[in-house]
Parts: sequence; structure tokens; C-alpha cells
Amino acid sequence: MSFKITPSYQSYVIAFITLFLFLAATNVQGGWLYIIDSLLVSLLVFSLISPISQIKKLNITRVFNKSIYEGEKLEIQVVIDNKSNRNASFLEISDTKIKRKNDKNTTIIPEEKAKFFVELNSKEITTFKYSVKPELRGVYLFEKFIISSYGAFGLFKFSKTINVHDELVVLPNLTNLNSLFFSAIKGAGYKYSSKSRNNLDATLPYNIREYRRGDNRKLVHWRSTARHNKLMVKELESEQSLSIQIILDTQKGMNTGLGKESSFEYFIKFAGSILKLCIEKSHRADFIYYQNEKINTLTDETSIRQILDNLAHINNDSKIRVRELLKEKEIDSNSVIIPFFLNPDEKDIELLSEMYRNNYSVMPIFAEINSFDKGNFPIKDVIAKCPFKYITIKQGEKLTGI
Repeated sequence: MSFKITPSYQSYVIAFITLFLFLAATNVQGGWLYIIDSLLVSLLVFSLISPISQIKKLNITRVFNKSIYEGEKLEIQVVIDNKSNRNASFLEISDTKIKRKNDKNTTIIPEEKAKFFVELNSKEITTFKYSVKPELRGVYLFEKFIISSYGAFGLFKFSKTINVHDELVVLPNLTNLNSLFFSAIKGAGYKYSSKSRNNLDATLPYNIREYRRGDNRKLVHWRSTARHNKLMVKELESEQSLSIQIILDTQKGMNTGLGKESSFEYFIKFAGSILKLCIEKSHRADFIYYQNEKINTLTDETSIRQILDNLAHINNDSKIRVRELLKEKEIDSNSVIIPFFLNPDEKDIELLSEMYRNNYSVMPIFAEINSFDKGNFPIKDVIAKCPFKYITIKQGEKLTGI
């Protein structure tokens, strides 16, 4: 708790007149000048003491919904309780900036000014409201109020800081991906799981082989048949047997772009949307990322609300590269592995190529760096060396329908 006193222009004028009258009264021995001088001194003292006494016992709290979605309007009610036996008038109360904990740079600007003038009788409670509309997921911190009280005739302004900490969690809006996404990862690797079925209940092709007696004619792959000049059929796998592992890059310094249009924020939404789709389709899913110096995992057993809360808290501050996570023992060779790379290098591509050669199903997702940061060195030459299918995300690109 801190405070400061700010004299107004008028207080300097009165102080100068008081000093002038005091010197004049001393020279001419004018008693009436002493009287005027004393009144002016009393006025200065009163206007200095009165604002201090007004805000000694004020209690301030915020009342609001502690969790909302991006782009949702939030109304904040500020409650002021005057617990003293004195009236409080000419009070100016303002809420300070709401800072984003994830990066400590982003702030929320209120749609309406969070500054109000109030007058309170003894033991009276009053409220005022203002609204904010956060556009970026994350954890936001309210830290303090600044209360200003004005003395008589506005000669002095007494400002006091009261620390009142509150936290707001802004949940990300995930994209509603459809099943076309799983069609898009066909060919990501050699297999989707260790099990396959060659009947029409299965839906995902993962291999082409020569026709065998008893195979359903509807499974004939006509393009391969024409190329090999013999009947070729598709081997199918049931969607229900899919196992997905999503690896998120949270490495510090690899993010490009600003705010909700940054590469990292696009990754959060896309990766979270894949996990959401896996849950909707009853697939086995693991969402793996490095946070707070440990590996964190969300699964298909995690509730959507808990997933959103975890996504809101993720920071781009890890010291671990994605390839280090890919080397962890919990990576499942029978899963489709979807690693997100904010800024891959040659070693990352080498590891992905090795995983592909070892029969892992890998679908890397890259940020198209040039679209997020024009000054960043291109990575097209690096990712073009991938021997298999990959996806790139560009700034402004809509993910719906992938």
C-alpha cells in the first residue's frame, strides 16, 4: 500500500500569498495581516488532512465471472464499502491495467473507462461497473486500485494504492474440425496402428496390396490396378482403432507474430481442436507438452473444460525442443504422432525422417514463418526435406473443415 500527495496549481498560489502576507505583516506589524495569514494556513492544512481521513477505512472488491471465452464480454462490478464513521466525498476510484500472466506484456483495455467519481455516507456501500472483452486466451491478473481524494477547493489530491488481486482465465475458442482431418493424414506414415481389418466397417486406408480370394470387390484400388496391371485392393482400418499423440512445441523464443495472430496461438487452437475431435470420435488421444519444467499430458479421458483450462495456462517458455519430447519413452509406435514445430531445423527433420524409416506414423505440423514474421529467415527449404506428408499453418488461415 502506497500513497502520494499532489498539490494543485491553486495550492501553490495560496502558499505564495500566505508567505507574502506573513512577510508583509512582519514588516508593518499589521495584526489583521496575521489573521488573514492564519486563515490561509488553516485552509491549506485542512485541505491536506481532509482527503487523507476520507479513505482510511474503504474496502474495495471485484465481483465477476472468473472464467470466460475469447471474445466474450465480461462485466466487472466494483463494490466500495465505507466502513468509517465519516462521509467520503469527491473520491475518484480507478482500476488499473489487467495484465496477461502468460507473456506479461499483453493487457486488456476496458471497453468503458474503469474510473469513477463516488460519494459515500458513513457505513454506505455503493457499486460501479465496467466491461472488458479479452480477445486472447490466457490468465489475466487484476492487481490494484488507485483511490484519489480531493481536499477543499481541490487544493490537494491524495492518491492511495490498494492491492486487490484477482485472476481471470480466458479459455480458447477451439475450431470444430470435421472428420476430413483424419482423411488429410492418410499417408503420414506406414501404418495407423498394429491392427487392420479388410471389411467395409473399416474406413481408413493405410496400405495397397495385391487382391486375394475373398476380398470385397468394392475395395479394389483402380488406379493401382491400372499401374500394376493386376488387381490391387485397399487395406482398411477402423477409425475406432486410431490412436493419436499430439506433441506441442512450447519452446521459448520460437514464437513469431503478435497477440492472437502469432504462430503459437494458432498452434494452441489447432492442437486443442485435434484433441477435441479425437474425444468426439472416441479415439485414444494424448496431448503432450512441456510446462513448469515437467512433461504434461492431457488425454481423451480429460474433460473438455479441464482441457480448455490447461490450454489457457500454457506459456511459450520451455527450454525443451520438440525433438526431445519425441525421444521420450511414452511415444507410442502404434499411434499417429502429430508434432507441432514452431521453428524446425535440420536436426528436427533428420529425427522425423528416422522415425518414418522406423515405421512410425508421423504427421508434422509447421508454422509458415514468413506469414507470421516477414523478417524471419525462411524455413521452406528445411521442411521441404521431409520425406513424407506434412501440414503448414499460415497467418489468417481458417482451420475449419481441415
